[in-house]
Amino acid sequence: LAVVDPATIDSIATEGKDGIVKGEAFAALGSNLSFGEGDSVTVKWTEGGEEKSLALTPKATTPERMDFDAVDAFDEIPDDTELTFEFDLGGETAEGETRLLGE
Repeated sequence: LAVVDPATIDSIATEGKDGIVKGEAFAALGSNLSFGEGDSVTVKWTEGGEEKSLALTPKATTPERMDFDAVDAFDEIPDDTELTFEFDLGGETAEGETRLLGE
């Protein structure tokens, strides 16, 4: 029986900003963020009363940091939209929220 420490999310943002800047890379910071086979990251938001979602794959991970490239689809989402990230890592789930900032 393996004991898995749950992932925690402290922040999700473009470096030096209080949210994700459109067209720029960003990172999730926390603990136990290693990404392996079968793991997933999904971002969700509401636009025009409709819930939307997108699966993301990190470009690099360490236990304390998960890096993502800029997401082209974010360019079509209105500025200041709240984004909810769901991390399914090793069968454990964690959530983090942030805002989408204009360029």
